Amino acid sequence: MDLWKSVTKNTGEEENQLIINHLANCDANPTFQPVASGGDGTDVQFWFVGVDPTLKTIVVGHQGTDPSELLPLLTDGDILLSQLDPTLFPGVDDSVMVHGGFRDSQAETSANILAAVKTAMAQSGLNDVTVVGHSLGAAIALLDGLFLPLHIPDVNVKVIGYGMPRVGNDAFADYVDGNLDLTRITHKDDMIPILPGM
Repeated sequence: MDLWKSVTKNTGEEENQLIINHLANCDANPTFQPVASGGDGTDVQFWFVGVDPTLKTIVVGHQGTDPSELLPLLTDGDILLSQLDPTLFPGVDDSVMVHGGFRDSQAETSANILAAVKTAMAQSGLNDVTVVGHSLGAAIALLDGLFLPLHIPDVNVKVIGYGMPRVGNDAFADYVDGNLDLTRITHKDDMIPILPGM
């Protein structure tokens, strides 16, 4: 069952409860313990936070672009470069510029994800966080991977992005290289990882 598609027929809290129930009852990862979820799949991409005691990590997951929804496509198309919000990314140099749509999508969920990760850390005693996503979700995951350590001392974050588009300029790429454990997984025939041209 496609988790994201199964919840789009419901609204608000119903969607989030379906995500939590699905994650809590996943045969592929039976020890996973969901902590929080959010988004609506249209204006705000779906996301979840939970604890994986088998892998000894907190997992943050982000939904990718749903091509049947207009707003995520518009987010992907908002390619003008913008500075990161200094309240979300304190101390990051002004030369670091990112895709405006990705920046805005990450900002919409940042407070809730930060709170959920802190809750998961307190409940589990873990300080390793793995942030994952596909396409638009991978771009949001990358920004979360940079955001979380700026607000949680002693957290170890790694990001795994599937089909991740280019998120920012050269200064951004240098900042990522110097501050984040990142794995990008791409397919040779997928054009998304080379878009947008910066």
